[in-house]
Amino acid sequence: MDLRRARGAAIGGALALPLALAGAGAAPAGGLPGEATPGCPHDRGVVAGTWGEARAPGAPIMPITGTMPGHGAVTVTGEADYLARMIPHHEEAVTAARELQRSARPQLRELGESIEATQTDQLVLMRAWLRRWYPGTAPAQDPPMMRDLGALGGAELDQAFLRDMIPHHMAAVMMSQGLLRRHLAEHEEVADLADQIRDGQRAEIALMRALWHEPTGTTDRWMPPRRTAAGR
Repeated sequence: MDLRRARGAAIGGALALPLALAGAGAAPAGGLPGEATPGCPHDRGVVAGTWGEARAPGAPIMPITGTMPGHGAVTVTGEADYLARMIPHHEEAVTAARELQRSARPQLRELGESIEATQTDQLVLMRAWLRRWYPGTAPAQDPPMMRDLGALGGAELDQAFLRDMIPHHMAAVMMSQGLLRRHLAEHEEVADLADQIRDGQRAEIALMRALWHEPTGTTDRWMPPRRTAAGR
């Protein structure tokens, strides 16, 4: 598969990703949340329980309606809350993305490098803004959304990363969209960054779904766009 074509076909759906994905029934073990594809181990919903635990066959599906299992509410109450929650959220994504250096798939290694670079730059901005504008607010202590990937390798590492990072990105999209739609940003810089996070991670969701379906061993190469709030 040519990932450029796959991304182009998938990105339209990803950019229309709703804030609430209705779902019912059960998904087989190993499915991806937020997608329904006939004949594929996917369903429109997320498996109830903590994100790091194994998905058992027949596990109930929980629609995404403003909360995510093991992570509490996805909505934010204001700009300070957005920064305080997005900082540890990004830190978790960067830690997971570094594990893809061990992947045998070049597309996943490139994706990991892009996530690490983009979100590290965004972390610098958000930490500085939180200190400058909200000195009494500490980063949030939300439960982890991703399992420890350090002991995994090969296809198991690749699949676990995709399975966990898609809903992880969906949470960031929901928080960013909530901030923007409810006009909660008090600084233009934060609104601009939320817009970049929302759009950039929607595109990466589309790419990760394409990679899930892509047979291993392909030699196609595509570098995801690096989006930062440069100059802020």
